[in-house]
Amino acid sequence: MGEIEEKKEQAETKEEITPQRRVIIRTYPRISVMLYILGLVCLIFGITELILPFTGLYRALGLIFITIYLVLGLTMAYEFTEVRLLLLLALFIAAAILLIALGHYGVLPAINLQEIYEKLDLAIGPHAYLGIALTSFLILALIWISARLNYWIIEPNQIIRKAGILRKTEKFTTQGVKFTASITDMFAYLTFFRSGTIILDIPTEKRTIILTLVPNIKSVEEQIKKTLSP
Repeated sequence: MGEIEEKKEQAETKEEITPQRRVIIRTYPRISVMLYILGLVCLIFGITELILPFTGLYRALGLIFITIYLVLGLTMAYEFTEVRLLLLLALFIAAAILLIALGHYGVLPAINLQEIYEKLDLAIGPHAYLGIALTSFLILALIWISARLNYWIIEPNQIIRKAGILRKTEKFTTQGVKFTASITDMFAYLTFFRSGTIILDIPTEKRTIILTLVPNIKSVEEQIKKTLSP
């Protein structure tokens, strides 16, 4: 009789877990941010050049593309918190103003940006842009499929990890679990679906799980709070 009652209690507990109290978390690698932005930019530039096939436009878009690529490379190398991002922008503006002022007063040779621009030939054809866009979106599609096969589920009584096509499963109790949600990279938050980082501290396993680049981080944080609340 005791075993039957225990099974009934377990069944009732499982039935009580509604979709509203189950949080599915999918993470993405940092390269997703770069691929997503590159794909969109190259798609827009490629279509623009097909519609307006002017050499001057090719050169201008080529310079913009190189600049965007430089910024994306920096964001992949470093995490830009809100303070660091604002500091970088302030330093860039200050350096530009300083160079212009020094050139104006003759301390440094005046920088002729028009002359420098005319000497640069950074033209990129429309088919190259569209090729980069197609490749970026193809890799993103593979990443998206991987995220559908590898994810985490948080329920009131357990944390479940699903991995691979065969759905390898790991389960952890939520007893004593603590979590934090933070925006460690402001650039990723602003450009990739308001993504952030979730850290799960599981004391029973003496394990800390770090889930990076989780889309809609604030919404996911609220869902986890409701799920783990008594």
